[in-house]
Amino acid sequence: MRRPIRILFLCVLAIVVATAGWWALRSRDPMLQGKRGSDWIKGIAYNGDDAQTQQWRELGPDGLKLLARKLDQGRYYRKCYRWLMPRLPGQLNRTLSHQLPNPADAHPTRMCVISLLSRLGKDAKPVEPAISRALKDDDEGVREIAVGSYNSGLLDVIGPREKVARLPAFLRAVQDKNWGIRNNAVLALGSYTNDAPTVIPALVVALHDTEMRVQLVAAEALVHMNIQAAIKANVIPILIQILKFPNDQIAFQAAAVLGEMGKDASSAVPALTESLKSPFALVAQTAGIALKKIDPEAAAAAKEK
Repeated sequence: MRRPIRILFLCVLAIVVATAGWWALRSRDPMLQGKRGSDWIKGIAYNGDDAQTQQWRELGPDGLKLLARKLDQGRYYRKCYRWLMPRLPGQLNRTLSHQLPNPADAHPTRMCVISLLSRLGKDAKPVEPAISRALKDDDEGVREIAVGSYNSGLLDVIGPREKVARLPAFLRAVQDKNWGIRNNAVLALGSYTNDAPTVIPALVVALHDTEMRVQLVAAEALVHMNIQAAIKANVIPILIQILKFPNDQIAFQAAAVLGEMGKDASSAVPALTESLKSPFALVAQTAGIALKKIDPEAAAAAKEK
């Protein structure tokens, strides 16, 4: 009897999902400046230009509400669909797959919406709760941009209570399998100087990330938050390794962070001196500036050679 009961249970769930799907797709289509909201949404380009962003700013609160509603639309349906469908018997699964909207179909539109909200920066504050819900989104692309949105000005304008409430989500994101999400989360954690005891352990973990770009942003955040904690976590050897990386856009940033450490980064003087010979002008120039901050005499001696 267990199997028939299980099938019956799944069938009931399938009906619930179907109903939820219908409600998820059934939404108001308001008019904004003589144009349907759905048409405004269709016109959003992923990583659109400044003109598009300004156009949405001019739509004001009504435009923001439309974006937030589209981002939230079908949230519970997506979770239920992705949990239920793999558990359904084969024939029922195939039948419902053709009848129910697939959450994957909404991915491009939701990516465009969250991308636009991120570009709006501080102006997205009125709908920040919707962005915060996207921090737990089951779509990792949406989740990555949602985390990054807080580095586009949102963390500067939300209230202290809301900022503290978002901290657990950023701490979880440091463990995400997607390095872009981890990178954005570490950048956000760098703003939590008042919560250093909680944040520093997560930054130390990120300092030893498998992705060098995550290591770099973690090193910078640690140095800014607590330089002694950064030194204890071996930030200098890690920055020296990044300094040697054959990508000037990454290597020069390592030199800059070492320079910010001043005399505390004296052990990096040989590596910075060697970087003065880098074929990349940006790396050589930044290494020279860092040397002057760390050891002016070493910088002068290197210049004479």
